Amino acid sequence: MKGLAFDFVHADLPGMDPGSIDVNMGRGVLTLTAHRSSLHEQEVQWLTSERFSGSYRRQLTFGDDIDPDQVSATYDNGVLTVVLPVNKRSLPRQISVGTPSSQPVEVEASSDRGEESSSTRDRESST
Repeated sequence: MKGLAFDFVHADLPGMDPGSIDVNMGRGVLTLTAHRSSLHEQEVQWLTSERFSGSYRRQLTFGDDIDPDQVSATYDNGVLTVVLPVNKRSLPRQISVGTPSSQPVEVEASSDRGEESSSTRDRESST
C-alpha cells in the first residue's frame, strides 16, 4: 500500500512467534523472514495437520527513496505491518519559477568585431 509520505507492507503471519520475525532494509530492498516450528507432542499421533510450519521469506524492492533508518514494524493479531517512510528529498514538491530581472540591459554596438566599446567594459567591470 502506498501513501504520499509512507509506504506500508502488511504480511499475514498467523501463529508466528514475534521473536522469530526479522525485518531488514538495505539498498532499497525490504526482506521479511520468520519461522514457525512444528508442534511435537509425545504419545500423540496426528491424523492430519492444517498448521503451516517452516520458514517464511519475502523480498520487496522499493528503490532508494525509502529512509532505512526510519523503517518500523509491528506485529499484532498475526499481521506484520511495516511502515517505510519516504525520504523527504524524494517527495514531490512545488518548484517556484523565477523571472529574469525586468531592467533593460544597455549594449553598445562597436564597428569592429571582437572589440567592446569602453563604456561596455567599464560597466561590466563595475558589476
